[in-house]
Parts: sequence; C-alpha cells; structure tokens
Amino acid sequence: NACGRMGNIELATNFMFATDEDELEYFYNEMINLNEERKVLEKKIVENIFAQDFSNDLMVIVNVPELGGLGGTVASKVVEHFRKPCILLSGNGEVLHGSARSFGGISLHALFSDEVKKGNIVDFGGHHAAAGITVRADKIDDLRKSINHTLASLILELSSEEVIEKEP
Repeated sequence: NACGRMGNIELATNFMFATDEDELEYFYNEMINLNEERKVLEKKIVENIFAQDFSNDLMVIVNVPELGGLGGTVASKVVEHFRKPCILLSGNGEVLHGSARSFGGISLHALFSDEVKKGNIVDFGGHHAAAGITVRADKIDDLRKSINHTLASLILELSSEEVIEKEP
C-alpha cells in the first residue's frame, strides 16, 4: 500500500515478480523503508494541519502541496481530530486535486453537486462519505465561503426542526 501512496508502485511489482531470495529480501526491505518514509511524511502533514485554526470553519479545507497519495488517510485523521468534514487539496498549479471525507452524516455528493453548479468545484467523484475532488486554486476561498454558508444553513434548519418538535 505504501508503494502506491508514495508513488513507487514499481517497487511492489518488482517484489511480486522477484525470482530469488536475495531479490525478495532487497525489495521487501525497500518497501519497509518506503513505508517508514510514508509514516514520517504523514505525521508531518497531520501535525501541520492540526496546528491550524479551523474554529471559524464548518469544514476543514486546506491545500497541502506535498500530500501526494496520502489524501485519504490524512483526511480521515483530520476528520477524527476536528470532528468536521474536510477537503484536502494537493498541488501548486491552477488546478488542485484532493480527497474529501464527511462527518456527521453530511452528504459530500449532495454538497459537491451544488458546488459544481456554483462553479466552485471543477469535478468530483465518490459517494456521500468520501470523494475525490478537483478545484481551481483561485476558487478555494469561494468554495470555503459557500460551504460554510450551506452547512450553517443546514445546522440552523436542523436546530429549528428540533425546537419545533420539542414544543407541546
């Protein structure tokens, strides 16, 4: 798994097709080393995100240029830590790609479909709880504002329904 996440799938392929014990041992050790590099990089990314203040956001949206293939695993840790959905984007160009994870039953598919219509998301794929996403770098702030507004409206609507249900 680390080979794919770290962009070196050939290493796993070489291991699978190795023909002698020395080759197997070499490729196995290389995969172990690569996995250790993945752990160090993932920890660094997670600590950097955890140090940021997302208290005014209802969804964590952050660009992590060095994210690479770690988007899904890091996104899951971010959701667990902040207890809110997140989008982790990666890249330095005009178009960023990333991973999103939901929290609290929020449907990413519904939320992102709306954002595509607004022009804040280029494209996405996935389901209600996890998605891959493509965003133009110049739309990140618009996306953040729009999603915060949508989620705030949803929270207010749900709060009103609970108040109405509790009244005699």
